[in-house]
Parts: sequence; structure tokens; C-alpha cells
Amino acid sequence: MNASRMTSLVLVLALAATACGKSDQEKQADEAKKQIEQAQQQIQDAAKRAQAAGEQAGRAAAEAGKVAGVEAAKGGAVAANEAAKGLEALAKGLQGLAATGPDGKPVEPVNFHDLQAAFVPLDGWEMGKPTGSKMSTPVSYSQASVTYRKGDARIEANIMDSSYSQLLMGSFMPLMATGYEKETENGYQKSTTVVGNPGWESWDSHEKRGEVAAFVNKRFVVSFKGHGIDNNKVLFQLAQSSNLARLTSLK
Repeated sequence: MNASRMTSLVLVLALAATACGKSDQEKQADEAKKQIEQAQQQIQDAAKRAQAAGEQAGRAAAEAGKVAGVEAAKGGAVAANEAAKGLEALAKGLQGLAATGPDGKPVEPVNFHDLQAAFVPLDGWEMGKPTGSKMSTPVSYSQASVTYRKGDARIEANIMDSSYSQLLMGSFMPLMATGYEKETENGYQKSTTVVGNPGWESWDSHEKRGEVAAFVNKRFVVSFKGHGIDNNKVLFQLAQSSNLARLTSLK
């Protein structure tokens, strides 16, 4: 092999070797570049998915808020409707319990000044200044009160004109039932007669507290409550002295 051919062969081999070396480096670079691009694409895809998920969650929350608002509005409307029905039923009930006399006609309660006239002084006791009031709604009634004092003891006298209202009288009826009696460790409660009128009395020896009450002319409730007294005797004495007969003439 002459020198010229040898030189050519060497050049070819050198070029081939050089080409093979560059190809490996380029392959590695290309592979690295591909990996970077793939990673970047994955990051972009993940970001898009996160954005889409966030938008979907926002729409779902907005829709849920609308539904909740509608349901709340419906619930408020239902509650308002039920409240209106309840008030209507209450109004009808009060109308049914309105103060009406034996003839079925409405009865106006007497002036509380007329009730105060039934109070009288009690011997040995200091009588205070009578007070009173009158109310027309939701149930018509009038009442008068006065307090008697003797040392640490006191008696509270009260007269109420119920105007025949069943609502006002309902709670007193069981106490006036014939034969009603309840006994406790410290006292008792029972039905009785007060100045010829049906009534009741109660006594608590531990508290030294008693009450004597009467139902006059089927509309007036008269009560005498004693505090710091020895027994109910003084209460019956005051009831006997009071001008209860006057109440029967009031209309």
C-alpha cells in the first residue's frame, strides 16, 4: 500500500471515529433535552389540571350557594307562613275566651276605683294607699290592691274583675272544687267558704305565710295574702270586714 492510499485510509478512519464520538454526545444531549421537555410538559399539564379543578370547584360552590339560598328562602317563607297561622289561631282562641256575661254579650270590667271602695281599715294595722289598673287587651280586666302592715308582718289585699273571662278564671277553678284539699309537711291548701262565697285558703307554717281568697258573683276574685303572720285568722277577719257585698252590685 503506497503512502497516498495509507493517508487516505487514515483520514477516513479518523473521520469515522470522530463522527461516532459526536453522535454519542449528541444522543446524550438530545436525550437530556427530551427529558427536560417532558418534565416541563408534565408541569404544564399538571398546572392546567389544577386550574381546571379549581374552576370546577368554584362553579360547584356557586351552584351550592344558589341552592342553599333558594332553600333558605323557602324555609323562611314556610316559617313565616306557620307563624302567621299560629298568630291567627291564637287570635281565634282569645276571641273564644273573650269576656262575655251570662247573656253572651261582651262585658266591660268596672273601673278600678270602684274596686278600691271594697277595702276597709283593719284594726291594729296600718293601711297603705290603694292602687289599681285596667287593661283592655288581649283580655279585658281591672284590678285594685292595697297593703296592710303591722311591724314585720304585712297583708296584701287584691281584687280582680275578670269580666267573666274563662282565660283568667281557669286557673282558680280547681282550687274551689268541692272537697279539694292538699296537705304538705309545713301546711295545707284546701277549698273553703269565705263570707258565703266559694273560695280557698292555704297556709305554710315554715314561711308563716297564708292566703284566703273568694270568688264573688262569678267574676270577682278577692284575695288576702299574709306574710309573717301566726295563722290565717287575721285574713278571715279582714275578709269579713271588707265590703265584698258591694262587688255584687257592680256591673
